[in-house]
Formats: sequence, C-alpha cells, structure tokens
Amino acid sequence: MKLPQGYGSVYKKSGRRRKPWVAVKTIGWEIVDGKAKQKRKVIGYYATKAEGLEALAVTVPLADSCTFAEVYERWSAQHYPTMVDHTYYDSAYRNLRKLWNEKFADLKTIDLENAIGEISAPTSRKNAKLLINQLYKYALKYDLAAVDYSRRFTVPQPPTKIERKPFSDAEIDMLRGTVGAEMILVQIYSGWRAAELVSFTDDGEYMYGGSKTEAGRNRVVPIHHSIAGYVADRKTMTLKQYYGLFERTMKKLGLNHTTHDCRVTFATKCHLSQVDPLAEKKMLGHDLGGVTEKVYTKLSKEYLKSEIEKIE
Repeated sequence: MKLPQGYGSVYKKSGRRRKPWVAVKTIGWEIVDGKAKQKRKVIGYYATKAEGLEALAVTVPLADSCTFAEVYERWSAQHYPTMVDHTYYDSAYRNLRKLWNEKFADLKTIDLENAIGEISAPTSRKNAKLLINQLYKYALKYDLAAVDYSRRFTVPQPPTKIERKPFSDAEIDMLRGTVGAEMILVQIYSGWRAAELVSFTDDGEYMYGGSKTEAGRNRVVPIHHSIAGYVADRKTMTLKQYYGLFERTMKKLGLNHTTHDCRVTFATKCHLSQVDPLAEKKMLGHDLGGVTEKVYTKLSKEYLKSEIEKIE
C-alpha cells in the first residue's frame, strides 16, 4: 500500500543483510536545477518491514487536531502492508464516512454509536466496531486520544431490515446507455457479490469465482449473452474502485440502489423467467438445501448455461 504523502518510506536494500529494511523520513525540500527534491533522513535499519513502519510511525507528528480520516490513513499505512486481506477494514471505513471529518480527540461514545447505528448489516456493524477498536489502540499509543471510547459502547442493534429492491427494466436501459456502467450490468446478469465481481476469472463462456460461504466458493456462472462483451473488455479494478464507480453512477442517473440490489435483480429475473430454482441457487452461491439435493442433483455447466439464457 502507498504511504501518505510526507509520511516517509520503508524499503529493502539488496544483498544478504541482518537488517535489510531501511526507514526513511522526508524532512524537507530543496530546489536542485530548478526542480524540487526531497531532503530525507534515515531513521534506522530493521529486520522486517513491519519494524521499519513501526519506527517510522513514531517519528511522524500526530497533532491532537487529526481527523478520524487522518488517523485511519496513518494507521492503515502502518498496518495494511502486513495484512493478507484488509477489504473488510476498507468497507468498514467507508461505512463510517460520517466520522471522517470529525476531530478524533473530540469523539465521544454517542458519536461512535450514532455512526454505527446508521449501518444496516449486522456483519458490517461488527467490522466497523473492530476498525474503531484498532484506531483507538493506535491513537492511545501515539497520544492522539486520552480515553478509549471504543471500550465504552457495544454495537447497537440494527434497525428494521431494509427492503431490497431490484433494478427495473427502465433503470437497466439507463445503465446500458451510460459509459462506465458495464460492470454494474455484469453484476446484475451474473449475481456475483461485489467482492466476487472484482476477482472472478473467465474462459469466454463461463465465469469462475465466489467467496463467503462453502456453497458460494468455487462456483461457475455462465456468461449471459447480454454481458459477453462487457466481460471480455473489462478492466481490473479493486473493490474500493467498484464501490466508487457504483456510487458515482447511481448519483449521475438519480437512482437509489446498493450493490446488493444487483444480486436481488438477478434473483428476481431468474424467478420471472422460470429458471430452475436449484440452478438459481447454484449460480448465486446459496446452499442447495436437503441432503438429496446435495448428493443426487447434478447441475452441469451446460445446464446452467441453458437456464441463465432464459433471462431476457
């Protein structure tokens, strides 16, 4: 992960060394031949990158006026490089956007409870609490907070479940006429979860991927004829980039949908087109149900292809 501007850097020197990682801090700028050049200072040499990042963090001044967003950026710069997967923290941070511009040192229990209270999904609430715990641990270590308010509240109960609504045919036509909305259409006609959408592979006829549950992993989804070109021409993007694209597109078109509504739309289209319910479950990554269905029902790729093409 790229460290914030002015934070410094940690890099590895070549050769066999006991402490190959070097932590370097930018201490100013100078003009050389008409160009601005960084003036850098070596903080020290370390056995691991994590140790270098830790040392670098100590040297970075963190004023008590830091916002929630600034604390998150510095915490993530130190910890993300050592994590295998941090997508759930990325998502939690987005869900806490209400706090981004608030001074971290001024936050109180009520502020944290209100921010998490606006998150509908129980798992998302739990992840938001985990992120807040991590940020307070970091803030206390570097004197950014005097009290650990993350320990003073519990995750509030979610509100009444929000009714998901599928995209209408008219809204889908709007998406088809919008440059940049291609991956949203791919999600609508495949049923992938957002995290699965940015990581699937394909062979030109079928898509492969899946996550979250045992039934959802390693599944096959045929490429519907209406999105074949979009799948072939898609560009690599991160989950964060897809969320940003989705939100911009919804705002541009004046629509009120979440990425999960794409899965709802796919399921709705399957139902209206009389797609075999077992094929629908298989493509969505839902559990097939009873033992008889799991053991004796064989849903081939070809069968799934014939079923998904029932959708107009």
